[in-house]
Amino acid sequence: TWMDVQVQEEHAHAMGMFDYVIERGGKVELMAIDKPEINWDSPLDVFKAVLKHEEYVTSRINALMDVAMVPNIGIEVATGNKTSLCANGFASWSIYGMKAKTYGFVPEFRYWLSGNTFSKIFLGVGATFAYYDICAAGNNYCGSTYGAGLNIGYDYWLSKHWSIEFHGGVGLYYYHHARTDEHDILPESPQNNDQGWTVLPYQLGVTFVYVIK
Repeated sequence: TWMDVQVQEEHAHAMGMFDYVIERGGKVELMAIDKPEINWDSPLDVFKAVLKHEEYVTSRINALMDVAMVPNIGIEVATGNKTSLCANGFASWSIYGMKAKTYGFVPEFRYWLSGNTFSKIFLGVGATFAYYDICAAGNNYCGSTYGAGLNIGYDYWLSKHWSIEFHGGVGLYYYHHARTDEHDILPESPQNNDQGWTVLPYQLGVTFVYVIK
């Protein structure tokens, strides 16, 4: 049946990620999941539930892509022999024609483990403050978020003035926004109807750095 084909496809996706981790010496730990619904009023209700879950998964993937495509710029200054302070800002109004108005500010304090500032490995702790007005998975989301995160990275020098940073971490964020159907017309000041805490990637990316000294 059509459902059987979808199950096999999703199983293949899962095994691809499973094999990727194992081949690189990692360990896969499968966590408990909620018991799926088994009672339905009609076949139509089954497909509605499947569609809703697929939209949820797709929205998570699209959200990661949207974040990766938001342009940003920052500045970092040394505050000691092994410490620095950086501040990044980001903003967008649309991504590939999709509604994605967002802007924010990310200050971060860094401690460099390799002996000198701006050299090799660093640990960072920072905060995020952001506003967003986006459309995803058939819904509009208009609100703001703030939180804090931990970050680890590596800075590799390319030349006297250029370097490249690889960094990534995890953060805890509080969000509050108005969530409405994408076809609804939002008022000038929409009322928040959805809020909570969530764990998301923090400062995940690759940065090209121009050093002034």
